Parts: sequence; C-alpha cells; structure tokens
Amino acid sequence: MHLEVYRRRPDVNAVVHAHPPTATAFSIAGMTLARCILPEVVVTLGGIPTTEYATPGTAEVPESISQAIQEHDAVILAHHGTLTVGQTLWGAISSWKKWNMQRRSH
Repeated sequence: MHLEVYRRRPDVNAVVHAHPPTATAFSIAGMTLARCILPEVVVTLGGIPTTEYATPGTAEVPESISQAIQEHDAVILAHHGTLTVGQTLWGAISSWKKWNMQRRSH
C-alpha cells in the first residue's frame, strides 16, 4: 500500500497509516467524508474518499487506493482505517491529526 502511494504520487515522501475507530465506524456505517458532512474537514483536507473494501495483506489493498490517492491527501480504507500522505512525515501526520481532531469536535 505504501509503495503504491509512492508510485502514484511523486510529490509524496511520507505515508501514515492508522486505525482510528471513528474512521472505521464511518466506513462500516456507509458514511463518506467525500461529501461535505463535516465542513471543517473539507476546508482543511478537502473531501476524503472511502476506498472499496480490500482484504488486509493482499494485492487488493494497493489496487483499492490507486485512484483515490492520486487526487487526495487522505483516504479512508473501507472497514479498516486511514491513509494520509505529505511531502514530509510531519505533513502526513498533520493531515491525519487535522482529520482526527476535526471529527472529535462534532
């Protein structure tokens, strides 16, 4: 999955994959952040798409993110977690923290 990001995004030098329970709950509930559900998130990160489900540890995972990661710095992995990217490690962490902190405020 991480290598797929680097293949698709030459501007990215860091990837953060995390397992926040709320992101997993959003995807299990069929809710997407690609639309403006939380305006603060959209303003800071843009829409956050949810990928199709892919079984962890399989080739399906990089395939599931390949399109979304080309246009977004944050994606929710269906029934799994999140993936954020940045030019630096701090940039990728910052993207994750922005999403995580914004969703806590609601």
